[in-house]
Amino acid sequence: MKAKCPHCGGSGAAKEKPNVFEPYCYISKEADALTAYFSDPADYSQRLNDHITLYRSLETNVIVGCRIDGISSLGEMPAVDVESMKQ
Repeated sequence: MKAKCPHCGGSGAAKEKPNVFEPYCYISKEADALTAYFSDPADYSQRLNDHITLYRSLETNVIVGCRIDGISSLGEMPAVDVESMKQ
């Protein structure tokens, strides 16, 4: 079966907004991670620590996404009263 054109779906008439990127975020229970992408350029990963990976644009090095590992442990963290920390 031949793949359909992503711009027109095989009809020959262009769709209104072909290949429009929409930022997204998803949680993987299997990986115990949250991944978010803010924009769509080709990227590389930069591991900051055991829990945080940044995805950066190959062209500009701007952050285009991130991954946070170990999110199941976030529910085990004690609540922090931010107002009490203000001076």
